[in-house]
Amino acid sequence: MTSTETAEKSKKRKFPIWARITVGALLFILLALVALRFVIGSGIGRNLIESQLESRVIAGQEIQIDGLEGDLLDRISLERLVLSDEEGVWAEAQNLTLDWSPWPLIGRNLRVDLFSADSIEVYRRPVLPQSENNESSGEMPLRSIVLSELALQRIALSEGVVPREVEASVFGDVRWTPDEGDLNVQVEPADAGGDRLIGDIRWTERDPLQGEFELDAPEGGLFATLLRLADGQSLDVRFNAEGEMSAITATLDANINGADWISLNLSPSGEVHEFDGQLDLELHPDTRMVAERIGPELNLSGEFNLDDPISTLQMVAQSAYLTLDVSEVRRSDDAQSVSLRLQSSSPNAIIQSDALRLSSLNLVGDASMIDGIITFDGDVRAGGLATDQAQIEQITGPLQARYGENRIELTPRLRAENLTLSLAEEPTALPWLELTGEAAYNLETSRIRLASAEITTPQSRVRASGSTTLDAGLAADLNGDVRLNLAEFGLYESGIVEGRWAAVRAGSESSDFSANLEATDLPETEALSDWLGESVTLEVSGTASDAGAIEIPDLRLVMAAGNLTGNLSRSAAGELDARAEFLTGDSYPLAESLPGAQVELTANGPMEALNLTARLEAVQAGSGENVLDDPRLRFDGLWSDGELNGEVQLEGVLQEAPFRLTSNIGLVGARWAIDDLNADWRDLTVRGIASGDGGDLDAITADLRVNGELPDGMPAQSIDLNIHRELGDLRITGDVVDLTAGPIESGDLNLDVSGTVNNARYDLELVGLMTLSDITQETKIELSGSANDLLTDTRSTRGTLDILWGQETIATREPFNFRQSEKGIEGSLSLSVLDGDVSLNLSDNPDERARLTVSDIEFERMLQAIGRAPLDGSAEFSLTFQENGEDLVGQISGELRDVAWPERDMSPVSFLLDGELENEVFNLQLSTPDSQALNAFINANYPVTTSVNPISISPTQGQKGEITAELEGVIDNILALFVPDQLSITGEIDAELSSQIPYQPDELAGRLQIRNGSFEHSELGAVFQNINFNLNMERQTLQLSDFSAEGRSGGTLNGSGSLGLVDQSGSNLQLQANQLVVVERHEGRAVASGKIGLEVQDDAFVVNGDLVLDEGQIYIDRLPSSGVTTLDVQFEQPTEEDEEEARKRAVRLDIGLTAPRRLQVDGAGMDAELSLDSRITGTADDIQINGEGRIVRGRFELLGKRFSFVDSVIRFDGDPMTARLDIEAERDTGEFLAKVNITGTPRRPEVSLSAEPDLPEDEVLSRVLFGRSPSQLTGLEAARLAAALAQLSGGGGFDLMGGLENLTGLDRVDVTQDASGQFMVATGRYLTDDVYLEVTSNASGSPGVSVEWEARDNISIGAETVPGEGQNLSIQWKKDFD
Repeated sequence: MTSTETAEKSKKRKFPIWARITVGALLFILLALVALRFVIGSGIGRNLIESQLESRVIAGQEIQIDGLEGDLLDRISLERLVLSDEEGVWAEAQNLTLDWSPWPLIGRNLRVDLFSADSIEVYRRPVLPQSENNESSGEMPLRSIVLSELALQRIALSEGVVPREVEASVFGDVRWTPDEGDLNVQVEPADAGGDRLIGDIRWTERDPLQGEFELDAPEGGLFATLLRLADGQSLDVRFNAEGEMSAITATLDANINGADWISLNLSPSGEVHEFDGQLDLELHPDTRMVAERIGPELNLSGEFNLDDPISTLQMVAQSAYLTLDVSEVRRSDDAQSVSLRLQSSSPNAIIQSDALRLSSLNLVGDASMIDGIITFDGDVRAGGLATDQAQIEQITGPLQARYGENRIELTPRLRAENLTLSLAEEPTALPWLELTGEAAYNLETSRIRLASAEITTPQSRVRASGSTTLDAGLAADLNGDVRLNLAEFGLYESGIVEGRWAAVRAGSESSDFSANLEATDLPETEALSDWLGESVTLEVSGTASDAGAIEIPDLRLVMAAGNLTGNLSRSAAGELDARAEFLTGDSYPLAESLPGAQVELTANGPMEALNLTARLEAVQAGSGENVLDDPRLRFDGLWSDGELNGEVQLEGVLQEAPFRLTSNIGLVGARWAIDDLNADWRDLTVRGIASGDGGDLDAITADLRVNGELPDGMPAQSIDLNIHRELGDLRITGDVVDLTAGPIESGDLNLDVSGTVNNARYDLELVGLMTLSDITQETKIELSGSANDLLTDTRSTRGTLDILWGQETIATREPFNFRQSEKGIEGSLSLSVLDGDVSLNLSDNPDERARLTVSDIEFERMLQAIGRAPLDGSAEFSLTFQENGEDLVGQISGELRDVAWPERDMSPVSFLLDGELENEVFNLQLSTPDSQALNAFINANYPVTTSVNPISISPTQGQKGEITAELEGVIDNILALFVPDQLSITGEIDAELSSQIPYQPDELAGRLQIRNGSFEHSELGAVFQNINFNLNMERQTLQLSDFSAEGRSGGTLNGSGSLGLVDQSGSNLQLQANQLVVVERHEGRAVASGKIGLEVQDDAFVVNGDLVLDEGQIYIDRLPSSGVTTLDVQFEQPTEEDEEEARKRAVRLDIGLTAPRRLQVDGAGMDAELSLDSRITGTADDIQINGEGRIVRGRFELLGKRFSFVDSVIRFDGDPMTARLDIEAERDTGEFLAKVNITGTPRRPEVSLSAEPDLPEDEVLSRVLFGRSPSQLTGLEAARLAAALAQLSGGGGFDLMGGLENLTGLDRVDVTQDASGQFMVATGRYLTDDVYLEVTSNASGSPGVSVEWEARDNISIGAETVPGEGQNLSIQWKKDFD
């Protein structure tokens, strides 16, 4: 488009009448402001302007302004702006600010630095008057507009203004001229469910469009309504455009309900722009009918030139059933041309007709007329054509014709394949028919041009075309294409090579050549298939001289692994200069361990002495935790006379520390050598040399040392390893520190290997910590033996194994012996375990391929070793496997004998295990002998897949097993094997159960009855007796009925209901507690009533309900001390799968717990009653409490003096030990009010003293204890005061009198001095909560007695007799005037 046309279009731009009205009003206001510049700077002027604006009607609109402040020609603000029309108020704004300059308006330029508003509300669309002259030139009155900052904190558009009520914040800036502009806008919804738009768009004549915007449109919102989305559909759009006119890159992505709806991409490619995109036709309700005919998704791709997008458009639109290719659309005064291509692989879906059926359809046509020359080029291809009379596999019919300028060109080409015609009784079959040719005839010169020639085979072809002249100077140009079936010629397992080639004689001594080939359908089984992929492209061009010189300036090889580019030149004398670069793709074979690899190779010099260099760079090398970042590998060497020598250097960053490796290498044939190897990373070093011959292990020699700290993520902290290998001699020694290997943690390994590569002696000692059943003990493992014939197929090992875990020993009874055999491994292992025997035998004997035997394992010894309470009884086990054709069969037997609690009057229980493996099904039976306390029969079967070479057994994929169980009798002994020691569960069981293997909730069925049961948890002090219930299991649900239980010291628990084993299956299980003693320990007691329910949520059990604490006591003096602090060291972090599995196993809590006034706390000088209002959440292992507890009444004694609690609260927010304390207690001494404040948490309480009137803390404490100031204390009293201060601040301190008080049981024991210096002894005790008696005696033995009675909270009466002084009576009364 020319500049004149652009100007014309600019002049013709139309602007809406409301825009012209707005701009006109602004210009009117601005001109008035300029004229009244000096007047309006004053308050009187602003009031005048405000009244004038309010009195005018602009375009039928009335304006009301409140709170006009500032300079109208600089920065002004309005508290309120109201717009009204003939129907009333339609818009209102609050706190508007305009920061601008009017002077650019002289040049028709608007400059606004800031326009902001706290709130703009538009209630409806305004009523605008009809203009008498609707015609307008449409010319924009301004040349440019600049709005530097737009800040609308809230804009609300009511329904009717837009399809749906909208409330949002708008921020941005605008820069506009007729030729360019910049718009930056951000629209944020007022709530989380509103429409959201963020955009930054720029345009110029040179750059038509740049920027980006994002739109989030929820269902039922403004944009969802405008775009006619269906109910329940939401939309999000992302757009981005950047680049200059010649290179614009743009993307548009729109999603409906999170699914891709529209995706468009635009990018430059040479002189044109390419685009591609996708449209999901099924997502939008308006395109679903189209999707039924052409397919659910439409894909677009193509290109065009921005200078003339219509004429240069080339586009492909493709769906599941249809492909349309549009190209070369041209229009001019004397020519029209269009090219079309239509393809369908499922035309029946489009046609939807029973009379005509097609399996595929292709229509190609190109018609044009230019300067009187008429051309037509068309091609029709139909496949699978079928009617009632004919069946044709394929028809093709191209037709090309051109006439003009005394020249005729004809290209007929027809082909039909596998025709079957039903015109007569017997069908007629035709194989195929093809006619190929192209010629041009010049009517004036009679010159013939051969356009094409083709050579075909059943699977391959080579075609060539060219031209020639018959004059004296013969000149020929040839080019062609090739389609080569690699398998047909035995070059590859499969694959097709296609492409073009050309050879042109450029002069008398040289020729130019080029080739562009692509190999497709390459096999996946060849060794290079991962690198080559299914297709490979080769592009090469160059010049060859008659003297033998070759110049290839451009070579390109594209394959699945990446792109190889390079160039090569060789002189006539044989000098080579070559360079190649290989850039890997995202999915090449080493992408996981060496992503982003780039390789550069160079070679130069004569062929007999060729200098070689290689460079490799990548994003990282390795995988997992130990990754080498930014690796750089370099090789510089010389290839001469069949020998390669050079230097290798590798650098990178490993765990944020530099890594470097250097070495010299040599290669002669298959022999290799590594010399002067040096590798350094932090403190870890590798030094040494090595050499060998190919992969022959016996030919390798080496002298290496690895020493230092290992990287994070390795199973050990450090290593010191020496490897020495000479012909006939091998020695490996070293130490590994802080090793984690299997169950061993913090282990130290000592390794000593000696001998040869074929026969070696090994000694390993590992000392560390091993945890079994939460018991951690020092463990020592010693493994010694020999490995023989390692370079043969009969390699073997023989040795001993000793394991010491604490005081327990596991050791080989005789040396183990294993060797490689034809079917796998043969050998035997015999271990002494806990005074029992474990043996394993493997052989190639088909009658006994494997045997595992466990015997004489005593439960008492085993349970004591893992810290469990001992049980009487023992276990034995035997398993054997034999061959049965290609499968395994086997037998299993065992026994648990005489399981019983020691020193209990309870009959022992035995179990018999019997089973077999047959027909690839494991069948197991577990039963009890007759006439014992528990009768049980458990049967299980499970499909497995077996193999005899090598021997293996694994579950059969996709198949399930089954288990059934019948139990009747006393369960006490057998449960003791499985439950923790702190639990004791007894009772009588009667059950029939069945389920699948693996367990599925919907397959669990049966019944279970418990009678005369008991449950005791020693740590919680929870004891329930006389437990009885019935449980039925069916269809993912447990049905509990007749549940009843009693507390050992009182109360009942009853309930019934159902429990769904999976989410959404429904649960109504409820248990009712009535005065139930739930906790009874030496430290306290709890009695509760209420309801408790159990359900399944997110595959986890949830206990919910509400309990009321009927009675509760806590004895602080009896609480255990904190003990020794321990550190839990975890060597292996749990994985996300472990945490998820633990979450599913955990029992979650959601229980309300209240105690109106019934939680009594005694001991340590405290006597208080608490109320509690809380909720217990978390899990059984991590209890969380939220709520608060209040001390409703009570007192406590601090240093022998009684204080009363006031306004004391404990607030719980999760962990009970982090509850916030807000406790206050008071004591009125008569002279002042002493206060004790306890804050902080139960884990870190903070205690402070204060008084009213205000006194220092030591003064308060001294007067409370002794009734005197610290300066008046005796030495003994000062010592007591110091001890009291130490205790108050959290220290220990020594308090002799306090010790005597505790020893005698008195509330006060004190020694003081009277005014004459005589010592006095005072002892006192509270007779009741409000009566205190104290007896004193001086050195002469004169007694004194004092009694204090607190009749009411504000009245106290005291009487005393003082030795040598007489009697006193006092009455104290106080009133709080607050």
